[in-house]
Amino acid sequence: MYLLRGSDVHPGANYVIRPDGRRIKITENNKEELAEKIERGWVVERQLMDGDTVLFNRQPSLHKMSIMAHQVKVLPNKHSGLILQCVHHITLTLTVTR
Repeated sequence: MYLLRGSDVHPGANYVIRPDGRRIKITENNKEELAEKIERGWVVERQLMDGDTVLFNRQPSLHKMSIMAHQVKVLPNKHSGLILQCVHHITLTLTVTR
C-alpha cells in the first residue's frame, strides 16, 4: 500500500531495501515494478505517521537515560518541529531529509 503511493503522497514510502542490502528509491517510474517484485524479507521504509514513536538523544551524551521517546504528530508542511512545552529542558539537533 505505502509502496504504491510513492514518496510524494503522505503516508507513502521512500525506499525499499532488499535482503542483499541494496537500497532502492521509490519513484513514480518504478513503484509498480517494485510492488510486483517485492518479496518476503524486503524492508519498506515508510514515512512517519501520527502516533509513531521516535527516539531523541540529548547531545552530547550517549547514556541511555538521555534518550527520550516522543509521539509523532504529522503537520501539513515538509518540516519538522517539536512542541516547545516538551523541550524546555533539552538541547536538540534534528535533521530531516526528504
